[in-house]
Amino acid sequence: MHRLRRVAQDRSPNDLQRIARIYDRHAPRWDEIEGRGENKVVGDYRDRLVRLLEGDVLEVGAGTGDTLRRLKRMPSPIASYTGIDLSTGMLAEAEKHVPGSPFPVTLRQMNAENLSAFATDSFDTVTASLVLCTVPDAEAALREMARVTRPDGKIVLIEHVLAPNAIVAVGMKVLAPLQRRHMACHIDRRTDHLVREMGFRIERDDARFLGIVHLLVMRPPREGTMRTR
Repeated sequence: MHRLRRVAQDRSPNDLQRIARIYDRHAPRWDEIEGRGENKVVGDYRDRLVRLLEGDVLEVGAGTGDTLRRLKRMPSPIASYTGIDLSTGMLAEAEKHVPGSPFPVTLRQMNAENLSAFATDSFDTVTASLVLCTVPDAEAALREMARVTRPDGKIVLIEHVLAPNAIVAVGMKVLAPLQRRHMACHIDRRTDHLVREMGFRIERDDARFLGIVHLLVMRPPREGTMRTR
């Protein structure tokens, strides 16, 4: 069993405001610049993720609405969709994909580390794509995601992590400070390890792009079994 390690949070009181400003600034051109590059890296994982969503869905880090757009064009057993994001600029772009949705859609500005607006056991599926790399406290966000997921529900993630190849990992660590400054993104996190250390029950863990990009399907830790660091 992995023992959870105490990791110092690279955080200041203004971190959330800084992150929101970064993504507000990029929002109008996100899909044609950063989003296009992300989609090349993740391959078909976004479409695969959408096929796994069902029931009442919460997306943490809805961004410009990429998941919502895909849900609208794919037959999916969706009862409702709720998307949250720290950036109001991103949510304004996501709003453009709401018309014509075959299910109720709610978009809200919210911090992933504090989902207290939602009751415990509110959603059948909780999902996030390339979000936990940016959230200052990924563990706090995962705890909240587990809390709002129903006991028989699931959490579906796309996340990039530190490469398992030592040479590639060194390069990522060299670039990590620049990426944190530019996009508030931690490319050297090991979220694939963190979810296991916290006690999430992993049902699928597919990896691509040199093992950097993961599609994770998991169940929340059983009541009273979530571990802390």
